[in-house]
Amino acid sequence: MDRRRSLALLTAVAPAIVFARRARAQAVGGTGGRSASPAYTRAEIPMFNSAAEAKIETIKRLMIESEIDPPVTLAEVERLLSHLAPQLWLGPAEGDDTRLGCTRLGGGPDLPQGTAWPLRPVPADADKKIAELGQHFAWIARQVGRELPFEFLAQIDLSENATDATALGLPDSGRLLFFWDGVLGLTFDGPSSCRVIWDRSPIETLERVAVPPVMEELEAAYDPTGKFKKPYLYLSRPMRLESILHLPHAHTCDMLADEALSNRLGDFSFVLAYNQLLRGETGMRKRPDYRARRQRLMGTPEPEQRDPRLHAIDKSDFPPVPWPPETIRLAMLRGLEWQMLLQLDLGGLAQNDLGNGTVYFLIRRDDLSRRDFSRVHAVHQST
Repeated sequence: MDRRRSLALLTAVAPAIVFARRARAQAVGGTGGRSASPAYTRAEIPMFNSAAEAKIETIKRLMIESEIDPPVTLAEVERLLSHLAPQLWLGPAEGDDTRLGCTRLGGGPDLPQGTAWPLRPVPADADKKIAELGQHFAWIARQVGRELPFEFLAQIDLSENATDATALGLPDSGRLLFFWDGVLGLTFDGPSSCRVIWDRSPIETLERVAVPPVMEELEAAYDPTGKFKKPYLYLSRPMRLESILHLPHAHTCDMLADEALSNRLGDFSFVLAYNQLLRGETGMRKRPDYRARRQRLMGTPEPEQRDPRLHAIDKSDFPPVPWPPETIRLAMLRGLEWQMLLQLDLGGLAQNDLGNGTVYFLIRRDDLSRRDFSRVHAVHQST
């Protein structure tokens, strides 16, 4: 297919896409309750609603509008689209956040009555961590030897979109609650930096757990001058799960392990055009809704550095860095043994620019199939 034929295809189907976008914007633009979400347009919704839309946008961006040399072929577009996969976006919901068990960001968790707020225990190697952090991260070192509450980031009502949740490998009932160590988790990855709870208790047995008072102390201690702040408690906002289709980021294991695309991923102009396709814009972070677009459940991560799954893989049999090509490929394949559970942009979560970076919750695929959330890894990245 040459560029002229591709343009003709786009011209033929564009009115239908525009109509669908307008209809969706009108459907979700209402109000209701004290926490009603603002109206938003289809352009603010991440990625695609259908495989047809994904193909059209990919051809437009990579085959027609880009100046990549050599030009992207239809075969390469088809190869890219073979990685198109379902995902759930956490979009703003109408109504308020008082309904127990609802999909929500921030606030306090809804747990069975009498359940305490989960605490991060004192690490077994606390003295070592204090010594490592003391020189450059004194504010973190001060908290290492204390048993502190995890930060509560999100809860997901799996029954809200049970069909799509099960298609992605999630349970079809109950709630997933995500807690993160916002102190040590900034510098140390792994299962000790988070807690994920799959709670299947009846809604009528739930209560909203009170926020531990120490959270205010921690916020004040971050910078005693008050000039800078780090959120430990995030604004409570009702959300909803919207099914979308998405393409992997150019630097994920899914893409880098694809031998048919490996040469293209070394071409800066190709990667730049592809990243613009993913964000629906030119430039990296210019959209006002950029942070909100990144709150995703399942699917593949959008790394701020390298694929966060590479932090979690077993590298005990790897040679010292720099790795040879065969080890890099093995790392990518091992990364595919892990599934992203949740990706949260901290700035979007905090609703300001003080939140820095992204938190990724990762689970082994076999653990997910067993419904075992006890070994979930949390990885924090920032640029």
